[in-house]
Amino acid sequence: MTPADKDQALHTILAALRTYQGLGYGDPDNRPNDIHEIATNGGDQISMDAVGIAELCEMLNFGDLELTHKDDLTTDKGPFTVAQCDESSRLNIEVQGLGGVLLNRTGDGLVIDVTGQNEDNPVIGSLALLESDFSAESDEPQTGGRVMVPVTLNTFDAQGNQMDTQSMDLADHQVSDIIDHASQLVVVMRDMGAGNCGIEAFDQVYSQLEEAIVTADIVDPCDRPLPTLHLLD
Repeated sequence: MTPADKDQALHTILAALRTYQGLGYGDPDNRPNDIHEIATNGGDQISMDAVGIAELCEMLNFGDLELTHKDDLTTDKGPFTVAQCDESSRLNIEVQGLGGVLLNRTGDGLVIDVTGQNEDNPVIGSLALLESDFSAESDEPQTGGRVMVPVTLNTFDAQGNQMDTQSMDLADHQVSDIIDHASQLVVVMRDMGAGNCGIEAFDQVYSQLEEAIVTADIVDPCDRPLPTLHLLD
């Protein structure tokens, strides 16, 4: 829509509003039924009175209210094309060569649908976020849409007998990080037993594992020295 087209539409709307105003249609009793249906959106809205019509004309005249064509709501940013959908609560982002992302603001939060190029099964992934996920004041842990993994920890006495059990939920990336370091620790300890590496490798990998566990709030930081390891042939 060119600037000239917008200017033409603006003045046509202003002329129609002034005619509406001059016929006294600000008073519902003066309107024909079909005009009243339009003014109230079929009874869903309270129509403007004469004062409201005058204020609307002033807003249009002084640029406080601008006309925007649907095409103006579409912007291109590199491989992305962002477009407002027919519903104001939905926004579509097209990704050149891949598919698209549809954002849908619902009454409960935000739904994100990722679509591909398969017309028979276009949706390849979805994520639903509640309003509480965006709130810093929520009492619930903020997972940011991540998968939570239940983890059980046991404590033992000096004889190796299980004394207590504690359960907690960790984010999937925290579990993955801990498993990576724990697996590396097993490999290092086997290499130490075979004489292929020394205590320095153990200290390094153990420190990384401990840091991952502390970061996940499983245990508190501790400055106590490590117990001595005795590896038998």
